[in-house]
Amino acid sequence: MKRRIIAAVCAVVMMGAMLTSCAKETGESSKAESSSAESQAVTTTAEPVVTLPATTKQVINSEPATYESLSADKAEKESFKKKIRSENKIPVISVTTAPDDMIASREKYTSCVVDVFNCDEKLEINEASAGIKVRGNSSAYYGDVSQILANKVPYRIKFDKKTNMLGLNNGAECKSWVLLKSDWDLIRNDIAFRFGRTIMGDSNFCSDGQLVHLYVNEEFQGVYELCEQCQINPNRVDISEPAEGYTDTDIGYYLELDNYATSDEDNHYISMDYENATVTDINGETR
Repeated sequence: MKRRIIAAVCAVVMMGAMLTSCAKETGESSKAESSSAESQAVTTTAEPVVTLPATTKQVINSEPATYESLSADKAEKESFKKKIRSENKIPVISVTTAPDDMIASREKYTSCVVDVFNCDEKLEINEASAGIKVRGNSSAYYGDVSQILANKVPYRIKFDKKTNMLGLNNGAECKSWVLLKSDWDLIRNDIAFRFGRTIMGDSNFCSDGQLVHLYVNEEFQGVYELCEQCQINPNRVDISEPAEGYTDTDIGYYLELDNYATSDEDNHYISMDYENATVTDINGETR
């Protein structure tokens, strides 16, 4: 089902042309991250839209990942799933990697197999080939590998083929999915998504979500929030993309509120002054 997000409508005047089609991300984007070389962006000066050169995408699995290819025993996996089913009341996501592979990179996917069970039988996923990587900034300790390995972190799963997880978003099939880590604000994230879906309705995109138990190589990671990757996609942020060489102004723009936009000289961004508005908080402090 196609849904469109118009969380903010912006107007930016550049060389007499007005940018009138904008979409604001809820979370982090895959196709429109500020560091992505595939993004299109505008600068704060009167310069034309800059198209960044394409980068080489990682081929996660040249051949589908399987228990066998990852040196995992299928019989043992089935025994593990049977045991976990008897101990859990909510859906379970199990991620299996090769014995020596660590999920410690925010840039590179680690080959894996994903199982989803302890749910309606028609929603189960068995031995699906995918990749998994760390996701986030402060929540992922800014990429510090030692901290990532010592603590729970959020993840992004990317299946080889478009797949639906637990019936989210009316069964829409997409490759990319997100697992928000078990933390003090986990229930806040779940409630925020519920508020968003209620307020925005079916015609606007707000990530669907489901609390799950996450296991990585049969080790319990905690309660995570399975949700959707915010990205340009007919089933997610449904905005138009220009054909190669297109120079007119009827283009959809996907913007991300990014506290780290200035951290990389290759990033392209616009700064907003919000008309110099001020807000006074409950303690009387005005900003």
